[in-house]
Parts: sequence; C-alpha cells; structure tokens
Amino acid sequence: MSTEVDLRQLAVRRDESAGSSKSRRPWRLGTRIVLPSIVLLGFLAVVGWAARDHFLPARQVTIMPIVTTRLDIQSEGTPLFQAAGWMEPRPTPILVTALAEGVVEKLLVVEGQKIHVGEKVALLVQDDARLALKTAETDRELRHTEVEHAKALLAAARATLPFQLKSARTRLNLAKASYDAKKRGVEMAAVSELAVRHAENEVDSASSVVAELEFRLGTLKTDALDPPSELVATVKAAAARLKQADIAVVSAQLRLDRTIIKAPATGQVLALVARPGQRLMGQSAIGHVEASTVITMFDPEMLQVRVDVRLEDVPKVQPGQRVTIETPVTPDRPLEGEVLQITSQADIQKNTLQVKVAIKSPPATLRPDMLVQATFLAVPSRDVADAQKQTLRVLIPKQFIESAEGATHVWVADLANKIARKKAVKLGRASGDFVEVTQGLTPTDRLIVDGRHGLNDGQRIDASHVAPGIETIREESGIKSRRLPNPAGKQDHSGKH
Repeated sequence: MSTEVDLRQLAVRRDESAGSSKSRRPWRLGTRIVLPSIVLLGFLAVVGWAARDHFLPARQVTIMPIVTTRLDIQSEGTPLFQAAGWMEPRPTPILVTALAEGVVEKLLVVEGQKIHVGEKVALLVQDDARLALKTAETDRELRHTEVEHAKALLAAARATLPFQLKSARTRLNLAKASYDAKKRGVEMAAVSELAVRHAENEVDSASSVVAELEFRLGTLKTDALDPPSELVATVKAAAARLKQADIAVVSAQLRLDRTIIKAPATGQVLALVARPGQRLMGQSAIGHVEASTVITMFDPEMLQVRVDVRLEDVPKVQPGQRVTIETPVTPDRPLEGEVLQITSQADIQKNTLQVKVAIKSPPATLRPDMLVQATFLAVPSRDVADAQKQTLRVLIPKQFIESAEGATHVWVADLANKIARKKAVKLGRASGDFVEVTQGLTPTDRLIVDGRHGLNDGQRIDASHVAPGIETIREESGIKSRRLPNPAGKQDHSGKH
C-alpha cells in the first residue's frame, strides 16, 4: 500500500480564483446592500403609516347617525302608530303678575277655581300706596295755588299799565316843555348849552318809558321780538309744575289700583305661585318672572297634547292630521284631536320628537299634565305623492344642510379612513325640523354636526359621537352644542372613533 500523497490536487490557481470572485461580486452587492435597504425602507413606511396620526393634524368633529324610517301608505283613518303624551294649556299657561312692587296681603282664589276677566285675584299691602297718593294730591293743590298767585300778579301788573302809561306821558310832556324853554333860553343867551342837553336826555328817557308801556299794552306796533316778561314766564312755569303734579297724582292712583291684582282673562286657576307675606318685584328689570307671578291659569277650552313621537314615526306626521286621544278621565269615548305642528325639541336619549296636538271640544274634566295615549290616523292617500311611497326613508336635520353654487350638500365622516367627505344630496319632503334625503346618503353614513366650519373635503378628522342630552343648534358663526336636561337622570356617555 503506497503512502504517497499527491499535493497537486490541493493546489489552487490564482487566476481562476480571481475570476470566480469577480463573477460572484454583483450577487453579494444585491444581498448585502440592496435587499436590506428595501426591507428597511418598507419597515419605515409601515411605521410612518401607522404613526401618521401623531404627525398629521386631525380636526375634532362630532358626528351623529342618520335617521331612517319606513313609510307604509294606508287608507284614510287607519291607525298608524301610538305615542304617549301629556296635557298642557294652549298655547301656554297664563301668568297673572303684579305690575307694582309690594307685599302680598291675601290671595282671593284657590287652585281649580273658575274666574272671569277682571275678577280680583290677590291684594297687596296698600298703606304706602295710599300715603303716596295723598302726598301727590297735596302737592297738586300747592301747585294750583302757585298758578293762581302768578296769574293774580300778572293781572295786577296789566291793570296798572294804563296808569303807568298816563304818568309816563305826563313826564314826557313836561320834559318836552322844559326842553323847549331851555332851547329858547340858549337863543337869548340865558341858559347854558349843557342845560339844554340835559333837558334833551330827559325827553329821550321819558319817550322810552312811554314806548315800553305802549308796547306792553299792545298799542304800539313794532317788528321787534316780544320777549316774555317775568310775570308771564312765572305763570307758565307754575302751570308746568301743576301738570307735573297732575301726572304724579295719576301715577300714584295707578300704583294704588295695581295693588289689586285682577285676572287678565277668563279661565281656571292652575297653580298658586305667590304666598301671603311674599314680596313681589313688579315690573323690575332685575327680577325673574317668578318674582312677580301671583298665579298661573289656563283656558279649559284651549288645551293641547304634547306627544313624544319616535323619530322613525315622524315622517308619518303632518299638520292637520287626525289624532284620537285616550285618557282615563273619559274612558267611554276617545277625544278627537288635530296635529298643530312638529316642534324642534328632540330628545336624543329617548329618540323622540315632540308633536303638538290640539283637542277638539275638550271636556271640563281635563287638566294640564294629565297623561294620555295618542293614536295618529292615516291621512288620505291622494295627499301623498308617488315619490313618497318608498319603503325606506332617510331623514336628517335641516340645520346640517349647506348650499353652495345652487347645489345642496352635507358633511359625512368616513370612519374607515378617518376623513371628511362632502356629499351632494337631493332633498325631498320636510317633516318639522327634519327633511328627507332621496339621493346621496345611505343609512350607514354618519353626519358631521360640529366642527364643519372651514372643513375641507378629504381632511383628516377625529370623530366623536353626539353625547345623549346634547342638542345641536345653529348660530351665525357655525354649529354650537347646548346641553339639555337629562330626563332619565343618567349620566352622558360619548365614544371616540
């Protein structure tokens, strides 16, 4: 067995090794640089897309679901749906208020009492009002005396004017005679020139007095203005003060009359608000309505029902629609009513909208706040257009519809992509504060109700649902949310998307 080893098999030629390494160099460049770079860029892109919410600003908006309902056309008089409601005065309770400030001395009516217009309801303490009236009457007598005194002085002055005029004319004649004599004395050099001038001044002074008296008597015609004399002005001032005193007496008498509070209309007492000994604010601007209300009353022949109608039933309600009203006080027959109007008081928590129903010929046993059951009857089918006979209807509040360039649109939240979409819509029949959308929206869309001002199509948003008990109202600057009382006493909840 031979132990020789052939070392030539282990030899490597350098020219072949260099050629093979040059052929593998591009492959190593792709696997070591290009491929890791692509993987790194892809990872950074995924991380950037996942963290885009932290880098791109999102508009805070509030959204609400779209109301959908089904409309079934039925024959006239067929019951459509039922809803609960309660009685209330139509249009509102009558507030009997005190027009004058004071303290209630006694109430003259009781709850449930029937009263007529002008009948006494309550009395206020009258002592201070009577004292104020006597003071005003005394002041009026004093002003009347001042007027008589001023008129007497004026009459006396006018009576003495003729005598004053006669005396002034006598002095004028004497002054003229003295002037003429002194003038002749100057010609004979018996009188000085200074004495003549003095006599001339006396004539002018006497002439002025005569002219003034003649002017006051009205015998002198002149174009000059006639300023009121002191006595005439005194008479006018006294007469003005007398008128003020008359007004003060009337005001004090009115204040005394208003201490007797009377019914402004015929009706029935609903509730006693004030109590004996309570102070009422009257017509004070700083007081509340309750601070001057004595009683509340209503007209038994003017009653209405405020019904909580489910939002899906709102499209079935129309003004003038017949309604039957069932109440325990009239178990033998239901009452007839008629839809007055659909109000704007929506309750998001109960998902209802209030509808006012007038009662035809209400019985005397009905009272406000009584609970009733209202059944809405179908209207004549000819009053319903063919376009309204669709099964599913989409409703949105009117205040969220915007118009631009002759087209209407709404803002919708794309929750999947978290962006805002501007959708053109076509509107149908209106039902109160809601309007039907016949084209452009689907039942799954979500309306943007707050934060729409300055919003752009495709802009990123951070949406939150409308909390229960929130009613959205329109203002000139946009949409503002206002919190309403929660009738169920539960806390509000909201969620983020």
